[in-house]
Parts: sequence; C-alpha cells; structure tokens
Amino acid sequence: MRNFVICLLSFLSTLAFSQVHTFSTEEDGSVTILPQGLTSKRAGNMAMGNESNVALGPYSLNSIEYHDLLSIYSNKNTAIGNSVLFSTTSGQENTGIGYRSLYSNVVGVRNTAIGVMSLYSNSAGEGNVALGYSALETNVGNSQSTAVGYQAMAYAHNGPLGEMTFNTAVGAFALRGGEIPMFNWGQFNTALGSKTLFLNQSGYDNSAGGYSALYTNTWGSFNSAFGSMSLYSNTEGSSNSAFGRSALYSNTLGENNSAMGISALFSNTDGNYNTANGYRALYKNTEGDSNTGIGREALYNISTADKNTGVGYKALYTNETGNDNTAIGYNADVTGTDFRNAIAIGYNAQVDASNKIRMGNTSITAADIQVAWNVTSDIRWKEKVETVPLGLQFIKDLKPVSYHRKNNAGPDREMGLIAQDLERTLKQYGFSEAQLGLLAKDSEGYYSVRYNDLIAPLIKAVQEQQEIIEKQENGLNALRADLKEIKALLREGKVAGY
Repeated sequence: MRNFVICLLSFLSTLAFSQVHTFSTEEDGSVTILPQGLTSKRAGNMAMGNESNVALGPYSLNSIEYHDLLSIYSNKNTAIGNSVLFSTTSGQENTGIGYRSLYSNVVGVRNTAIGVMSLYSNSAGEGNVALGYSALETNVGNSQSTAVGYQAMAYAHNGPLGEMTFNTAVGAFALRGGEIPMFNWGQFNTALGSKTLFLNQSGYDNSAGGYSALYTNTWGSFNSAFGSMSLYSNTEGSSNSAFGRSALYSNTLGENNSAMGISALFSNTDGNYNTANGYRALYKNTEGDSNTGIGREALYNISTADKNTGVGYKALYTNETGNDNTAIGYNADVTGTDFRNAIAIGYNAQVDASNKIRMGNTSITAADIQVAWNVTSDIRWKEKVETVPLGLQFIKDLKPVSYHRKNNAGPDREMGLIAQDLERTLKQYGFSEAQLGLLAKDSEGYYSVRYNDLIAPLIKAVQEQQEIIEKQENGLNALRADLKEIKALLREGKVAGY
C-alpha cells in the first residue's frame, strides 16, 4: 500500500510539472496560467502597458493574450476559470472567477464577477459586483450594480451606453427582471431575499426585503416592502409601504398605502391613501380610499368604502361600503354594512344608524362632562319650522317616575320618563311613529329618549299657563275694581236698599 501511495504521488507530481511551469522573464512579474503552463507576456507581444494581470483557465483574458494590437493598458485584471474576461482588451482592475464570468468585458473596469456566467455580457460597465450563477448576466453598459445570489439581476438592462443604476440585489432571483432585458432599466432599487423584485423593469427607488417581496413589480416606484410576499402582486402602484408577511399582497395599482402587520391590506388592488396597522387590518379592502385601521382586524370587511377610521381590535369590523364612519375602542362598531358618518366610541360601543354618535356600551351608568353641551340652533340649519302643538295638557299627561337602573351597582335612583308611556302619550296627540323624533329605537328594539326635545313643550306649557294666569289676573282685577266701586257707593249710601 505504501508503495502504491508513493507511486501515485510521483505520478501526480510529474503531471503537475508538465502542466504548470514558467517561461517568465518579465520584471513586472505578469503571468498567465494556461493549461499548457504558466507564462508572462508572449514573445513578440506588442501590447502596451498590460501589467499585473493574472489568468487561470482556458481562454481566460484571451484578447490580451492573443490579440496584442487591441490590448492597450489592460492592467490588474484577475481571471480564474474557462473563458473568464475572454474579450477584455483595455479593461482594468476586474476580477472574474467562474466559467465565462465577465466573458464579454472589453473596456469595463473595476468589476467583480464570481460565478458561472456572472456579468457575462458586460462590455463597458464599471464598478459592478456579481456573485452567483448568471448574476448580472445580461448587463452590458450599466455601472454600480450589486447582485449576490443565483441569477440575481440576471436580466439586467443590456443597453450599450449605460448608466449608474445603484441597484442592489441579494438572494436567488432577486431583481431578476423581465425576460426582455432592454425594458429593465430601473434604478436605485434594493432587493434583499429570494425572488424579491423578481419582475422589476422600470420601477425605481424600491426597497424589498423578504421572500418574493414586490415579486410582480414592473413599473411601480418608491415602494417599500419588508416581509415574505409583501406587496407581492404590485405592478404599477407607487409610494406604498408594506411591513409584514403578505401585507398589501394583492395591490396592483394602489398608491400611497401603508400596511404594517401580517396580511394587513391584503386584498387591496387599487385603493389609495389607506393606512392599516395590525394583523389583517383592512383585510378585504379592494378599492376604498383614505381609510385608517389600527388594531387587529380593524376595518376587516371594508371593500370599496372611503374615509373610515377604526382604532382598536375589530373596530368597524362590520362596515363594508359605508363612508365617513369612525369607531374607537375594542370592538367598537356599526350594526349595519352601509352606514354613513356614524361614530362609535368605547369598548363594544355599537352605533345603529347613519349620522349618529354612540358613546359607550350598555354597561355605562354615568356620563360626566365639565361644561354644558352646546346644541346648534341657527335658523340656517332648519327648515319647515312650526309652532310646537304640545303644551300644558301634554305635560299634565306625562307620567314622570323615579327608578333604579338595572346595570347600576349603586343604590341611587334616577328620574325621568318611561319611553313606552311617552310613546302612547304622543300618539294620543296625533303623532305617528315616523314623527316621534324624541323617541329612538335601536336595532334590538330598545328605546331611548331625547330629553332636550321636552324643553319646547315645557316652555309652551309655561306660556299657556301664564296666559291662564294673566286671564285670571285680569278677571280678578275687574272684580277688584267692581268691589272697590261697590264699597265707595256703600259709603255714600247710594246703593239701593241701603
């Protein structure tokens, strides 16, 4: 066995010596390692200034080695692998490692390509970095691109004149681009993660981090997507921000949206100016604009509605197409799908009509305010003004009571009216149910009373009572005058019978 190992090593040494030996007599030490050996400039080389180049592999730095008249000032290049930097004539300070990396480079400088076919088509681009199979493969003239990963920026723009793109792609297929390289001229993009900004063409100033973030983006710009498949379907939408797995997943054309949280604004396609913060907030919104949902599943069922605000767990959860609604608090909500300008404030507060405010839930026992409420009363807000037909008799027919509220843990009693009694009294005076504005019934059939509406009948009752008092006063005054006259006549003995 020992003899076999010695023979094998001797054979390998002989083989290596036959493949690698030096002819170099150059003072600058420039060498080329070819299959047939290690050489410096070839005898009779007329190329000028070709110094400090290193090539290892068949046809590496081929143009410098075999096309001397075209090779001018091609310095400090390193080529390792078959046909690496094959076409370089005057490119400088390039490094290529891997089969046909930087193959087409002619005058490009300071490029780094590591991986099979990396920066394959580059001819004049400068300062590019490609690490991975086919990374930046079709780049021709563009500069300052960085691609790290399998086929990262593989279909980079292939224009010959080139620009500084400042694109950065890290991950397999990151910023790969559409299959027609001439359309892929986006700039200032950053893609971190496999298949991020996968189909980007002319989109610019986008940032994507996470698997397939901004995957479908073609023309959209100024987008930020961080999280697996965030802004996945975006094509042309711009100025969107998505943070979290599948945030703004379905967005295609929508702009100026912000989504933070898993699946936030998941279904949005072309809605604009929406803000969603929380797990599945604004989940079903498709075309609605200017909505704000903060909290888990806030505004969950919104689809095409606009200008709604929900803050809290499942705030405004039920609303679908209603506009201009506001809900603040855990499960604060509307009881219908299409209300407008409804407001619910507080834990489990439920508002049951448009243009209505509900503060608190049915467990609230007191509501305090530091100062009196102001109620609008300007004539410009009113129409069909009529004199109140209810007065003294109506007030006399009311049945004021005191009572203890069932959800009140304290012993205190309240004073007021029973809504059903008030309803019957009003109907006695000819008011239909549609006219009973001071009485309201919620979606579960519970009544409430707008007590300030009773001020007007009370005023009318006082006025009627005053009229009665004044009539009685006038009658008394007449009686007093008669009595005075009678007394005077009695004193004068002029009354008959006296």
